[in-house]
Amino acid sequence: MEGPHDKRSGRRTPVGLLLKLSYGTVEEFVEKFASNLSRGGVFIRTREPKAVGTLLAFELRLAGGEPVVKGQGVVRWIQPEDPGAHPPTTPGMGVQFLKLDATSRELVERVVTLKEKGGVAPGATPAPVAPRPAHTPASTRAPTPAIPLPHGGPSQTPPTLSPDPRRSEARPGMPAQADFSQPHRIEQLSSGPARIDIGLPAEPRPIARPSHAIVGIDLGTTNSCAAVVRDGRPYVIPSREGYNTVPSIVALNSRNKIVVGHLARAQLLTNPRATVYGAKRLVGRPFESELVQEMRSKFAYEIVPDANGLAAVRLGPETLSLEQVSALILREVKEVAQNHLGEEVNRAVITVPAYYNERQRAAVRLAGALAGLHVERILNEPTAAALAYAFGRHLNQRVLVYDLGGGTFDASVLELNDTVYEVVSTGGDTFLGGVDFDGKIVERLLAAWKERTGSDFAGDRVALSRLVDAAERAKCALSEQTDFLLQLPFLALEDGQPVSLETHLTRAEIVALVEPLVDQTLDVCRDVLLAKGLHASDIEEVLLVGGQSRMPLVHEKVAAFFG
Repeated sequence: MEGPHDKRSGRRTPVGLLLKLSYGTVEEFVEKFASNLSRGGVFIRTREPKAVGTLLAFELRLAGGEPVVKGQGVVRWIQPEDPGAHPPTTPGMGVQFLKLDATSRELVERVVTLKEKGGVAPGATPAPVAPRPAHTPASTRAPTPAIPLPHGGPSQTPPTLSPDPRRSEARPGMPAQADFSQPHRIEQLSSGPARIDIGLPAEPRPIARPSHAIVGIDLGTTNSCAAVVRDGRPYVIPSREGYNTVPSIVALNSRNKIVVGHLARAQLLTNPRATVYGAKRLVGRPFESELVQEMRSKFAYEIVPDANGLAAVRLGPETLSLEQVSALILREVKEVAQNHLGEEVNRAVITVPAYYNERQRAAVRLAGALAGLHVERILNEPTAAALAYAFGRHLNQRVLVYDLGGGTFDASVLELNDTVYEVVSTGGDTFLGGVDFDGKIVERLLAAWKERTGSDFAGDRVALSRLVDAAERAKCALSEQTDFLLQLPFLALEDGQPVSLETHLTRAEIVALVEPLVDQTLDVCRDVLLAKGLHASDIEEVLLVGGQSRMPLVHEKVAAFFG
């Protein structure tokens, strides 16, 4: 088929083509895709090739979504499938390069140079190269460099390319080095690279009719939830699955659809590269900041800069700002509230850490607006905790809110005077939370693996995600019992054989591992008190907030510190 025509100019618009490969790294691509590439073009395996002469705007991407070769080209020949041939031929098309960006050109040159030096994988024979045609079709206005042909053996002589763009010639054999164990997935578009519909507007839309209900939303690092006041009493709205919280996770599933919450969490172990979690730690932070650069090594998904130089995330072919990620989570929470209440909800109060600066608070407001919410107020999380504790009780006391969540820690001193709540002092640690506790247990499991196998853990991202998940389960279990048997069957391969991990963990072991982290939270509390000349004895009540504060060790340490 021909590419669509531009009616104003009479020129053809290239057909968009996105080729997703099974390779996880650039090095693997260079090694295994070599015989499909030449300086002149690329052989693409597909059961639905384009017609000879079709202009393409193409992009080759790795399994995780990273682009490796991008440019424009024209289909020069087509090969039909012939399973009866010896060797069997695989279907595909030869695409001549018309234009490549600088990065792609450099990578192609690297692949070709490696192939010319005999650097392809052992046993692979470089693919034959087609000679130039007698003349170039006028429609392309470009010389026709050689395109790699499917390889059937050294005795075969590759035929020449057809100069007639309407003619299609079969090519025997298949590429010797290409990994065709799984068909490459090709997405066709009207123009340009493939896009994903994330379901959010480009700009916030005005709310025509404010809803009667106003929900309170806790936008957490690991989980989020919504609450509403009915008949004078607040209660947490359960999710579709019956849980009180919605995982703060956004993912791209196998059908290229955005999923949020429990559905996204379900693929965290199997597809961590396309699953965004813990994004709250990055909101409103410059990409080049030391904290963001540190986090890049801790997350399986890709953290990239956006147009303004702030941290953003790569999800498949899309770059999502942190406001968009938060908006997707807020929209899910909003829909949970609407389904439960049976009415539209477009007004909310959203809580944020007390140390959030104005840029971060503005980012949360924008996320709420993109999710279709009018944000009535941004409320500090410690203030929200004090409200929950003291509302209607007419208290006059000084309290400290100890908020140890999944990703962050806050400590705030508040003065409660009947219905007036004043924040006296506040502080926190952006990178101290439940996930850091999990990390200590993962280190213990990696040590157990080395003791079991005699070598360092060499599993893939999925195996590492299983370790992290197991660490969290062990941590929760050991808050209620004194020992836990952790079993991870077929975790990785050693010498081609599957190896499992089985180890006993005790509460005493975990206490020894995470006690320094709890001590760090008490250091923050000490600094918060000293900032206003206060002592632990000046605090009348301590409010424990956040999932990680349920750990018995935290109870013991906080009780000892404040007396």
